[in-house]
Amino acid sequence: MEKVGKKWESLWPGDTVDIIAPGFRTKKENLLKAVERIKDWPIYSNVPKNIFGPDVICSNSDMIRLKHLKTALTSKSKIIWPVRAGYGSIRLLEDLLKMKPPKKPKLIVGYSDLTSLFGFVIKKWNWPVLHAPLFEGWGAKKTTPRDDR
Repeated sequence: MEKVGKKWESLWPGDTVDIIAPGFRTKKENLLKAVERIKDWPIYSNVPKNIFGPDVICSNSDMIRLKHLKTALTSKSKIIWPVRAGYGSIRLLEDLLKMKPPKKPKLIVGYSDLTSLFGFVIKKWNWPVLHAPLFEGWGAKKTTPRDDR
């Protein structure tokens, strides 16, 4: 059995983190506050302009959320940090099965319904994941001051 979890690259000043919303939406103000809160960090956040759409339950249509996920999976970023988990992520997995594994592993950060995405990248691509606060937590202040360190 192959060892689970390829090593990911450490973040360095000037690196980029892809922020996506593969499941539920959050309040736009939480996203904007989270982006503002990490501006002091020496990294860049890449947030798709159309991250939120007219879908009632999810952040956007399956097609657009899949496009954002695929773009993040193949971009030059080192980390994918979903805004929020929740229903919707699992609906993207069937299309990911048709995708060739990206050449470079990335760390995917989150918890909750992202577990389906975590299971996919661990089992199919042998990628690392980190069970940690979602990006919206930085804007909704669901994280503690200790988490800011």
